[in-house]
Amino acid sequence: MIKYLLLGFGILVNTAAWSFPYERVKSCFYAAEQGCSADVSVLMSSQEVSVFSNVSEKPLLALREYYSAAQANKLNDIINLFSQADGSRDITREDLGKNPMKYARFFNIKDVVVMKSAQMGEYYSYLVRWLDKDGRENATWMELVHCPDRCYMSVRSRHQIPETHFYGLATSFPRFAGEVTSAQHPAVIAVPENKKNSVEVRIHMKKAGDLNAAQKAGYAHIAQFIQAVRKNYKAPESSDKWPEKIKETQAMFHEYWDDLGDRTAFYLLELSSGQVKAPIRNQITYADVLSRSVGEHLVGFIEGQKVSFAVVGVQFKDETQYGIFALNKSGRIVPRDKLEQDESIFSETLHHAAVIKKLVAR
Repeated sequence: MIKYLLLGFGILVNTAAWSFPYERVKSCFYAAEQGCSADVSVLMSSQEVSVFSNVSEKPLLALREYYSAAQANKLNDIINLFSQADGSRDITREDLGKNPMKYARFFNIKDVVVMKSAQMGEYYSYLVRWLDKDGRENATWMELVHCPDRCYMSVRSRHQIPETHFYGLATSFPRFAGEVTSAQHPAVIAVPENKKNSVEVRIHMKKAGDLNAAQKAGYAHIAQFIQAVRKNYKAPESSDKWPEKIKETQAMFHEYWDDLGDRTAFYLLELSSGQVKAPIRNQITYADVLSRSVGEHLVGFIEGQKVSFAVVGVQFKDETQYGIFALNKSGRIVPRDKLEQDESIFSETLHHAAVIKKLVAR
């Protein structure tokens, strides 16, 4: 879901033919002990304006038309104001079929004020404030507008597709102003590519020869885990052996992982023909896959304040799959479901198809 990178404070502007002044804002996305391991830049505006004022931007006009229809509870108009191109119209039609009273009380909202906005490829995101007839704040909400040519509302901040998923991750939880500082060229992931209004994430990923002693030890710990599974895991010969095998596998994992839970999910990313697949596995199915590997190598290491990430290639007979391993300061592997919020967001970003393809190609 698209979160709040939207920075700064604005002033409510009531002007003729209002158009937002956008500027590219850069912020630290993932902090290292010194500086940033990743930063993000987005075209943003912090100006405030009512959607019912004399706006001139096409996406703002779409927003005004949508909220006018919502105030009048015109469901057919609302449906047709959503993007057919990205599938939002069909989703909205189904949603309102199940919940026809969704906008029934929206007549109580007298004004909708845009507080922050961002341009992201064909999409515009707006953080809006709903005001009642007395000028009191009723709620804040994030709206998405899709503008491939004409502008329509979109539900793709909630029902995500790869493009809007990347935007949502990249604009989540900046910690402080700053950017990647490194003698090496960072990996640059821009969505969409070669566009003025792309969202850009830059990641500084160290190669094996650039690691310090603690980072080398961290990768060695991961390699030892993979090697231990490859050497020791064997599928049970009969179903009555499964309880014993589960206990053995759990004990083996606990030697290398911290705080594993029963519901911890494990991933290996499969890259094939430009596509990325990320099957979700439990301990047993994950161990079964790793046991068939023939080797492993470090793709790169991304430093963090408390948790760092190693991108590891796991080699099989006919392909290489990729694991993103989080390491704490003790050099042990941290499950994704035990990461703190900023760490979890960054981990999910590293698993995104646009990001992992760029990282492994370096």
